[in-house]
Amino acid sequence: MKILFLIVGLTIACLLYPRYDLHVKENFFDETFTVEGTGFITSVGCHKAANTMKARYYMCEPKEIWRSLFLDDGVEQVEHNESGLPE
Repeated sequence: MKILFLIVGLTIACLLYPRYDLHVKENFFDETFTVEGTGFITSVGCHKAANTMKARYYMCEPKEIWRSLFLDDGVEQVEHNESGLPE
């Protein structure tokens, strides 16, 4: 019974512990980041990877595994009409 609690506890800990993704952009005025690395266990590892590749503009984004399983990223492919007029 103790082993079952241990397995369940480790599973929950793995789902809730954040992993870090390294997002890099080429210059300051770019609006989009590209994903250069995923699955870093600590933010320090993510920052070290950015420093070894000499990235000037980067961010380390935390991402939990349970969010990817149960929630979508909120990315919607919606076309926006900039003029505000009906089509």
